[in-house]
Amino acid sequence: MSRQPSQFIGFCAILGLVFSGLGFSLIGPGLPVPVPKAAGRPTPERTVSVPPGLADDPALGMALRTLLASLGAGWKLAGSPGAGGILVGEIRQLPAELFEAAPDLRPPDEPEAYAIGRTFWRGRPVLVVAGRDRAGVIYATLRLADLARVDPEFDRRPAVRRVSPAFGLRLVGPPLGEQSVDPERALRWGFNAVVVPPWTGAVDYAAFDPRLAGSDAYRTEAAWRAEQARRLKEAVRAARAFGLKVFSPGDLPSLPESVVKFYGPEVGENGRLCFDRPKTQELLRFALTYALKEFDLDGIIVRTGENYSGPPLVGQPLYVAWCGPGQPVVDSLRTLLKLEAGIVQATGKVVIQRAWDLGADGFHASPAVVRAVTAGLAPEPGLILSFKHTATDFWQYTGWNPNLLEAPDGFPRLVEVEGAREYEGKGVFPSYVAPLLVTGGAGPGNPLGRARQAGAVGLWLWNVGGGWGGPVPRSDLWLDLNAYAVGRLAWEPDSSPVGLAQAWAARLFPPAAAAEVGGFALASPELLRLMLYTRAYADRAGPWTPNNLWVRDDEIRGGYNLVPIYQAVRDREAFAEAVAEKEEARLRMREWVRRLEGALAGDDSPQARAVLASAYYQQSLFELLADYFTGIFYFYRWAETRPAGAGYRDLARRRLEAVASRLEAHRAAAAAAGTPFRDAGMLAAVRDALATLSDSAP
Repeated sequence: MSRQPSQFIGFCAILGLVFSGLGFSLIGPGLPVPVPKAAGRPTPERTVSVPPGLADDPALGMALRTLLASLGAGWKLAGSPGAGGILVGEIRQLPAELFEAAPDLRPPDEPEAYAIGRTFWRGRPVLVVAGRDRAGVIYATLRLADLARVDPEFDRRPAVRRVSPAFGLRLVGPPLGEQSVDPERALRWGFNAVVVPPWTGAVDYAAFDPRLAGSDAYRTEAAWRAEQARRLKEAVRAARAFGLKVFSPGDLPSLPESVVKFYGPEVGENGRLCFDRPKTQELLRFALTYALKEFDLDGIIVRTGENYSGPPLVGQPLYVAWCGPGQPVVDSLRTLLKLEAGIVQATGKVVIQRAWDLGADGFHASPAVVRAVTAGLAPEPGLILSFKHTATDFWQYTGWNPNLLEAPDGFPRLVEVEGAREYEGKGVFPSYVAPLLVTGGAGPGNPLGRARQAGAVGLWLWNVGGGWGGPVPRSDLWLDLNAYAVGRLAWEPDSSPVGLAQAWAARLFPPAAAAEVGGFALASPELLRLMLYTRAYADRAGPWTPNNLWVRDDEIRGGYNLVPIYQAVRDREAFAEAVAEKEEARLRMREWVRRLEGALAGDDSPQARAVLASAYYQQSLFELLADYFTGIFYFYRWAETRPAGAGYRDLARRRLEAVASRLEAHRAAAAAAGTPFRDAGMLAAVRDALATLSDSAP
């Protein structure tokens, strides 16, 4: 029986939420893809038909195995394109008559594009998975596997989707390359490039100056240098096997100690490198070119605003390494961009120059500095400027980086996103980043889409990394959520964060539980805003350290960090709001624990245990932080208003006396989820406050 149009549209609306998270949209009546009626429809063969040899490719084979696992029992691969239930292949490999009958099933012309949809072929209904190229087939097959997990009836839905990636470069990996990225997971998330280990220690400078080979100091570093090269080559080989591009990060300027000693004042003075000196530039030009060619890299990532070089490498931030006259920040960056442009032209490779530096008035955050640095420089397509999506570091309350929303200099841009958000738990509990990417930009519209329109050619997800300490999660469940969602947004920036969260949860949990787990993820940005930030302070402080780092990484800090927050919220309404934020976060977290316990009752799967463990961890942390923050604030209020504010004395005492036991409870609750948050001045602040309260008259 055919549905009436109004019923069909309603049916589409119900499914739209699920499909929006998977990159599918339903078509309405009248579009040209034929949809068979339910009555009398032949039962399709349960085969996935692929051209010969397709399954032998490592990446394509992985994608097909993933699809078969999602389809369930009874599905099998067929070696030739017979009348199977699903036809998979590049457009040039599939029968031409498929696209004559359903021209909308032709994938877009862009690289990696694909189309998925239903049609009739040889008298049978088939689902066609057509890629513009090999990569398009891989991404389409993996996307279809996601849909099959969510909707068992997917192969009967009148769905069609033609997709090409919004960002041609979709990079995943930690900012310093310190942890390898599984190529299979990168593909499953939708990325086409990975970060590999750093290149800075793998360069053989004896290829630049053979005299170095005779230096005892340089020979002493040989084993270390060989190990860096081995790790880099191994990671490149692993990524290449799956068809992924590779990018290696490094801090500049950096040189081996032996090379600095060999050249002496030609490269530095008084213990620092001098980037403005010709020999230093010559060495770094060689090093960048050597790494790109020797290790078969697609590109290099350069950071200059911070420098973590450790022995046997030496280095400083670029502006510190400007020893001559002029403006250190502007002149050093202009010189480096010119050097990098020459390398791009000579090698045909990519150099990603990270804009990152500290503060709110440097190359990363200030459009004025970017204009000064790029003025008069001709953009080079392979020379990309990379900015965090936040105006400064990865906090809430910073807004979007203005240097991504406008790019009048013409240099292509890369958008950096932190998945293991360093100021919000690093994945030990959810900190869902997708909503922050599609809202919050100055001006109307989706800021990620606006960044693309302004010249962003790529997106880089730090799936791990960032920050200094812990916590270290036992499960990567919530990190997978961010990688899944950001990977989808890199293809389609207009995807709904709601749909993405629910689609991710539906892959792991039954429907009722998935709704609650997805809801918990969606609630996470607001929960963390209420507990870890103070609106009245953040509005006054501006985009740099809007929480004054009273909690940073896994550290809970002391009064030095809380006093400025209190001083900013001393007026009555702001003070009441600051305290209420923490109490509201505490109450909401208690409610989420109750809801998750109910939704996951009886589910002993690893993912269910991980969700509950993270919820108990977060609840115990929120109880601790709420008592600490409000207790200290009541103490400050009492000290400032006594004797008139004597009522604050008891409020402060009750909360502060609970802090020690709250910390122990958090340590106990944390064991199943990850390493706990730790005292970094909190207990000293509490002891001092309680001592003052005890010495005072009631």
